[in-house]
Amino acid sequence: SDQVVGMVAARHLLGVPDTTPVSEVMSTDVLLLNAEMPIREAASKMSEKGADVAFVINDTLSGMVRATDLIAEVSRSYDPLTRLPWQDALREWSIEKLRTGHEISILFFDIDNFGQFNKQYDHVTGDRVLELVARTIERELDPDLTILCRYGGDEFAVSTLYMSDEAHQLAARIARRVE
Repeated sequence: SDQVVGMVAARHLLGVPDTTPVSEVMSTDVLLLNAEMPIREAASKMSEKGADVAFVINDTLSGMVRATDLIAEVSRSYDPLTRLPWQDALREWSIEKLRTGHEISILFFDIDNFGQFNKQYDHVTGDRVLELVARTIERELDPDLTILCRYGGDEFAVSTLYMSDEAHQLAARIARRVE
């Protein structure tokens, strides 16, 4: 009745008589994940529990995910400070859009005099500024049409499906908000 009560893997069946009830071989220690949980969090929970498989639920069972299904996403490189992907994700996203016939615009943002700011106010404050800039840029973007990455030290980049005029407007809006 749409409730996960256990799991049977092929290894559970090895050497077991074929008349054995499933309830006797199944593992009842299963991991349930909410369907809205971010992939990285799901991978972390699976790793903590040592689970190769987790069941995905909303109000009812909606699917199953294997640890191997998450490897590609989890192995992506993310900046731990801003929680943004590094430039490799921007490159992959842009190449995919170009391959499917879309035109793209790429916006680069560099924080003026950031090195001096770090020296004057310290790196902890500078790190907080980088986090705030990342969140500010993120709030201006449509995730269906853009990808944001941390490009380097105090540099951020956005690849977007917006055409040139719209991309310029977006860049100006972001610059005003960050300022």
